[in-house]
Amino acid sequence: MDYRIIMSDGQLFDVSVQLLGPAGAPRPAAPAVAVPASPAFAAGIPARPEAIVPASTHQPDEQIKSTLSGIVLAINAEAGEAVAAGQTLVVLATEKMEHAITSPHDGVVKQVLISKDEFVETGRTLVVLC
Repeated sequence: MDYRIIMSDGQLFDVSVQLLGPAGAPRPAAPAVAVPASPAFAAGIPARPEAIVPASTHQPDEQIKSTLSGIVLAINAEAGEAVAAGQTLVVLATEKMEHAITSPHDGVVKQVLISKDEFVETGRTLVVLC
């Protein structure tokens, strides 16, 4: 067993880790159990600072795709702009209808891959959020 101190959601934990062999080695029967961090660490004196691993908060980029074919009437966001969940990013026109493409969550526009008056097919990536 190997002992590590990890951080998850701002909380520190002492954990024991069973290192596995090469690919295909059987998994341990029981998962490791996390317990609150040691008092020494809570006091600001970590036993092994190199063992502190921050939890990843990075979310992968998300491609916002067209749900129908149409002409781009409006682009309401630009690269680098912060957007809120539900905010309209692009407006498409199909025959006699306008359709708003909205942000599924809060984020930042990484790229706008279309231009006004361009025809787009269903499934085309319009905007990339990060």
